[in-house]
Amino acid sequence: MKQELKKWKLAGYYPYCPIFGTSWETGVHLSGIYDEVDAEVPGGVHADLYRAGLIEDPYKDMNSLKAEWIENRWWVYYTQFERQETDFEKAELVFMGIDYKAQIFLNNEKIADAEGMYVPVKLDITKKLKKGINAITVIFENPPQEMGQIGYTSMTHTQKARFNYKWDFSTRMVNIGLYLPVYIEYSNSAKIENFRFETLFPAEKGKALLDMEISGAEKDCFAVCRIAGKTYKSDISNGNAHFEIKIENAKLWWPNGYGKQNLYDLEMEVIKNETVSHGMTAKVGLKTVKLERNENTLNCIYNYTFVINGKKIYCKGLNLTPLDLLYGTVTRKRYENLLKLVKKANVNIVRVWGGGLIESEDFYDLCDRLGIMVWQEFIQSSSGINNVPSKIPEFLKLAERTAEFATKTRRNHVSLTVFAGGNELSSENNRIIEGQSFEVGVDFDDKNIEMLYNVVQKNCPFIPMLPSSPSGDNRFLNIGLKGHNHDVHGPWKYSGVVNHYTEVNNSDSLFHSEFGCDAMSSVSSLKKFLSPKNLNMSTVTENPVWKHHGEWWDTGIYRDFALFGKPADLNDYCEISQFMQAESLRYTLEGNRRRAFNNSGSIIWAGNEPYPNVFNTSVIDYYNTPKKSYKAVTRAFAKINPSIKYDKLLWNCGEDLTFEVYATNDDKVTNIEIECEIYADDSLLEKRNFSVECGNGLSASAGKISLKVPEALGITVCLKARAFNKVYENAVYFLIKQKDGYASIQGVKNFNKKYL
Repeated sequence: MKQELKKWKLAGYYPYCPIFGTSWETGVHLSGIYDEVDAEVPGGVHADLYRAGLIEDPYKDMNSLKAEWIENRWWVYYTQFERQETDFEKAELVFMGIDYKAQIFLNNEKIADAEGMYVPVKLDITKKLKKGINAITVIFENPPQEMGQIGYTSMTHTQKARFNYKWDFSTRMVNIGLYLPVYIEYSNSAKIENFRFETLFPAEKGKALLDMEISGAEKDCFAVCRIAGKTYKSDISNGNAHFEIKIENAKLWWPNGYGKQNLYDLEMEVIKNETVSHGMTAKVGLKTVKLERNENTLNCIYNYTFVINGKKIYCKGLNLTPLDLLYGTVTRKRYENLLKLVKKANVNIVRVWGGGLIESEDFYDLCDRLGIMVWQEFIQSSSGINNVPSKIPEFLKLAERTAEFATKTRRNHVSLTVFAGGNELSSENNRIIEGQSFEVGVDFDDKNIEMLYNVVQKNCPFIPMLPSSPSGDNRFLNIGLKGHNHDVHGPWKYSGVVNHYTEVNNSDSLFHSEFGCDAMSSVSSLKKFLSPKNLNMSTVTENPVWKHHGEWWDTGIYRDFALFGKPADLNDYCEISQFMQAESLRYTLEGNRRRAFNNSGSIIWAGNEPYPNVFNTSVIDYYNTPKKSYKAVTRAFAKINPSIKYDKLLWNCGEDLTFEVYATNDDKVTNIEIECEIYADDSLLEKRNFSVECGNGLSASAGKISLKVPEALGITVCLKARAFNKVYENAVYFLIKQKDGYASIQGVKNFNKKYL
């Protein structure tokens, strides 16, 4: 039985004062900075102080700067609870998420020190519990000084979420507190500690292995499991029970867009003296995964083609940051709202980025149900100055503990599909490629990555692992290095009305696990975190508040003003900014998909943002509002995608515009009918019909169209693909240079209203 402890009190102190207690000079008790306030668990110090009116909204304007003092104090959580009058042999005090370094007291007796936010702290308090009321005190020391986005990866010494310390998509707000549940668990001595459910290949046979790790088991104990209407029994040997399971008429779990997300109820019990000593339930699925070599590759070290249940799956993905800088405030409902949008966008994989979290059970459970594969990175990330994984002994010890916990607790989620050592990690030595010196992605021979790999192999060898994202010869896309673009990152900005298309059309990446394009958040969202005086047309160089909310991503200075001229107001600025992001992402996704399975996947940076920004690369903003790129991405990721291949976006009147029509089809091979209508503003210029056969994730060219660019605000190409009694639509908008030398803002607004 679990007794969750949700209501706490919180007080803040200068460092060491909570331990010292009383002044030598005066004999006065050293009180806190403020009177204690109510605290919610799960949660965090910042959220509690804001609710109490002690700090201003840290998401608004530049208020987060006023809250940076919080990380320089010690914080004390306090609660009381009544011991449950129930029969039990063991009582454990469990902290699922302590962030970051704390001392724990029960009834004024220190019982533990804790450090590291990803591994639960479980304390046997059976003999320390009093009848009636008990008290818990947790003293948080100020969090460690760790690096934000810029620094030296090799000097990382903690397992603290680094994005808290300032990243390009968020400010600095260093979380402190109990960010996951705290509870007392009363149990008998024989208890299931964890389990491992493994689908055997081929998945269609419905065979699986189940291993349960059991503590306190005695001679008169045995284990039972129930699944798909069958009951299995196993003796317990050295704390383990083993089951071989056969499910008749097995129903497999498939990623979004490839089939149903069939899940089975698994019940597990330890029986002692003919009664249930402890039980556990879980949702499990039947799925096998392996990575195969990409097509037409010779010198690639790693395989990037995902094969699920024996079928090649093209990865259509979003990179996800934690949902909030104050991650203890994120509820299951908030996860659900975001992940439903992710599924609706035809996404089948999300990459959980290594600068944030080992994502929660709620997150994984929802991905299981929604058919979203999870690429989970271990907690380490690049730092710019130096990107070599840390070898500091204390870091390796903490990282190994995190990996042990992550692999044992997440391995049974059918959505978990691949682990990676971290984000943008590099080898200690550069490599000369075609006369140029490049940082090479880290390999499994790195001491840090080898340790993580060994943990994965020990606990869940059925889950593949990559050393990092990216990996292979060259970390960042470079079309001049043919044959060396394996899993690559970048670019994160629109490369220009010609260069962007040259880059995509000539890419030979095998996997594109991170790339993006910036855009302004919707005006309705801006109004939620900017004061009225900051809702005027500006740039990050002119307005420090705008700089605070997205200094890396001001689209106007480098892109939109040069192309469209300076817009009249914020609404027009948003329209052109979001159009350009939609154009950039859609074309990259379609270009990569046209090369399947030489290229095996595209994962956009980023799906979301943990802090509200004026500008950012997210497709969905902090308030869960989709940008216009969301609809473009949804079309590009559709099961069947009609698309066009072209050389540039901006045209002059009288030029010859030529483009090639394609169909991409993830379903079985079939004939696809494509209708292509071309409009100059609202006037139909041309209508053509094509027919082409393709399928199994591949693409085929249906033909070319050429036309003379007329005088107009712009040209819209409307595509409709018909197959399997469904219609799949797409739309492309070509800009035309006007007499003032700029593209038309009004033309973009008209297109956005109709198609985005």
